Amino acid sequence: MAGLKPRDPVSVMGPLGNGFPPPRSGKAIWIVGGGIGLPPLLWLAESLTGAGHSVLLFAGARGARFLPCALRTDSSVSEDGITPTTCLGDFPADKLHAILSTDDGSLGYRGTILQAVQRCFAARGTPGHAVVIYACGPEPMLRALGRWATEGGVECYLCTERTMACGMGTCQSCVIPVRSDTDPDGWRYRLCCTDGPVFAAKDILWTPPG
Repeated sequence: MAGLKPRDPVSVMGPLGNGFPPPRSGKAIWIVGGGIGLPPLLWLAESLTGAGHSVLLFAGARGARFLPCALRTDSSVSEDGITPTTCLGDFPADKLHAILSTDDGSLGYRGTILQAVQRCFAARGTPGHAVVIYACGPEPMLRALGRWATEGGVECYLCTERTMACGMGTCQSCVIPVRSDTDPDGWRYRLCCTDGPVFAAKDILWTPPG
């Protein structure tokens, strides 16, 4: 694509799969991104803030140099994991508040992004049912975040990832086990490419039964 010139024809198949469901009225919106899972969530945050929603973004990475977004020079990054700031340069000032964390402590809160979420959640005393979380990132992060949210009664949606050969459900290579009330075994495989990639955290079975 880098070699394309203006007016060159491009063949595109899509849209494929699903997206994050719109938030219900009155819910606090928390967006959680880890590493390379952060860029698509910036677009989600932009869409939600543009629609008038208040959004709190949690962005995590192994270290400062791995954070895939620009920082503002006129706003500091909080280090306590509790206080959000308008530190992300990808947004107009005052449009998006964010909490950043790095595993090595080189930027923002020292710890994992889940630890930052838990710290902020406890400090605010927000009831679980009052929050909806949208997340994308490495599978270990999604697994830990999804389990924590489910146990705490927090509505949570995870953008998952699997190796996809075709992207339209033909090859059946991107299966993910989910709970199913209609299946005799109580679960079934769904396709990440067409049924997902977004699933409710409470429905995902990270290890298939049996």
